[in-house]
Amino acid sequence: MALFGAMVGSFLNVVAYRMPAGTSVVLPPSACPACGHRIRAWENIPILSWIALRGRCSACHGDISPRYPAVEALAAVLAVLAYLHFGWTLRALEASAYLWVLLVLALIDWDTRLLPNRITLPGIGAGLALGALGLLHRDWSLVPLPHAALGALIGYALIWIPDRLYRLVRHRRGFGGGDRKMLALIGAWLGPLAVCDAFALAVCAGAILGGLWAAIRRRQIQSAIPFGPFLAIGGAVVLFFRPRWF
Repeated sequence: MALFGAMVGSFLNVVAYRMPAGTSVVLPPSACPACGHRIRAWENIPILSWIALRGRCSACHGDISPRYPAVEALAAVLAVLAYLHFGWTLRALEASAYLWVLLVLALIDWDTRLLPNRITLPGIGAGLALGALGLLHRDWSLVPLPHAALGALIGYALIWIPDRLYRLVRHRRGFGGGDRKMLALIGAWLGPLAVCDAFALAVCAGAILGGLWAAIRRRQIQSAIPFGPFLAIGGAVVLFFRPRWF
């Protein structure tokens, strides 16, 4: 699971870098962004290649961001945690996929302040589809379809309603449209009660970390703070400590 997670993490780095730019996540092959040197197979081994290259391109010796091995390591850790929690089951693979989707959404939102529909909408659909499998056998999905559908609706409403109220009072948006879809995705995978807890955790994490950031900078935060990473934190925590519906 750790090896597979690290390999997926390498792909998530590509998705987070290329999808916002509107380029293919498959072609062309990976290359150094500074000099265009095509990454060879031995230079593309998750985590180990970055260590062997000492964080530098083998051609131009430009710096390679430590974010790449960090994302690979985090994806590996998430897969191992899913295995330890659910055992060697289909649920462990589903939980890993769910966590990886949250991770790539958090990365993209942090970089661009956008949560692409090309990930959130298929993610919602996947949660509902797995919920349908749960009607056949309870161990084939994290939650059955009725809970998945209700969770998606509640997740969307949890952000849509306060956003509408904020617009009426302040005449501007409080949340992005992608936040609503990301929380609906969490609800589709985890169900209605869990999505409420995930949203509460995300709000608390955003308030605490945003306040600390403002205190460190000693001034008010003027620019918008991406909410996707906090939703990812809430959605990941609730996966392992979610309310039991059945």
